[in-house]
Amino acid sequence: MCFLTLLLMGWLLVGETVGQNTLTLFVTCDDVTTVWIDGKLQDNLVNAHLWSKFDTLTIPAASQVIAVKCKNFGNGAGLIAKVKDSSGKVVLKTDVKNSWLCTTTEETGWTTADFQPSSPTWGKAALSRVGTGDKAGADWIWSQNSGARVVYFRAKLQKSCGKLWNGACGPRYKEAVIGWKTGPRSVANCRAMCQAISNCEVFFMKNADKSCYFYRKEALDVCTKNVQIGQYTAYHVNDCNKETSCKFRNVGCWRDRPRRAISGGIRFTDPKNTVERCRAFAQKKGYKTFAVENGNQCFTSRSAHRTFRRYGRVPLRACSGGTGGAWRMDVYLWMCSK
Repeated sequence: MCFLTLLLMGWLLVGETVGQNTLTLFVTCDDVTTVWIDGKLQDNLVNAHLWSKFDTLTIPAASQVIAVKCKNFGNGAGLIAKVKDSSGKVVLKTDVKNSWLCTTTEETGWTTADFQPSSPTWGKAALSRVGTGDKAGADWIWSQNSGARVVYFRAKLQKSCGKLWNGACGPRYKEAVIGWKTGPRSVANCRAMCQAISNCEVFFMKNADKSCYFYRKEALDVCTKNVQIGQYTAYHVNDCNKETSCKFRNVGCWRDRPRRAISGGIRFTDPKNTVERCRAFAQKKGYKTFAVENGNQCFTSRSAHRTFRRYGRVPLRACSGGTGGAWRMDVYLWMCSK
């Protein structure tokens, strides 16, 4: 019996029209298929036990991670998958030409976007069933170790636009968009409209016609200078250089458990300078929250600002010197004030 676990990481390519906010995933395993999207189990597969037919899933265009576990009962083994955008273009497929990586060691958080592979644990994937792929050019893939019982695969996609603070791509980042106004508009006018919209924290101006696009706070992780992203200029709702002071502030002591409140695992340990190093790590990644635990452990992730409260707050005395305690986190949140 063989098991195949496949991780496809990257930002899925989407069109620029705001209404086109879904992709279609076609996937099947020989023999049993299980799928996660950004760490969320997809429990609506109808062909999960039928390797000869694709399961078809509609997924958000802003999806970052597709994780697939394949269970094989013998003979032929492998996975074949492809993703199409709203125009029918294949933007992702299983092959060994796009830096596919694999490992036989399961690691915590492998289905999530925050997971970071490292060598020598991870290596290249191999073809399986060569010559029997899909018409779209997708191939059956497997581990270089054909006898491996559990294999984890991973692939990255290159974005078709410049990177914002947390990977958002201008008007392509559908999950955070609130609305837009056609141009021409001035920066001051767009900022005033953004300030008048609940939850609007960042706006884009199209360089050509000065149209405005408004986004929720999820599209912006740090207060920063204006950024040129392809044919757009991105602005914070406040003029970060003049109106706001932004920094990480301690927001108290919080419980942690073996199933961590903050995904991604321990980023590193440093008994001498943990808070400063963890702050720098989080800010470089564009994350808005980090935590220090047990005196020397750094935790941070893209979703940390939403999950650190999972197990509740404890009295400040349960943490020590801003560096937490045993299963206790000193949490630092990125905050801006005038």
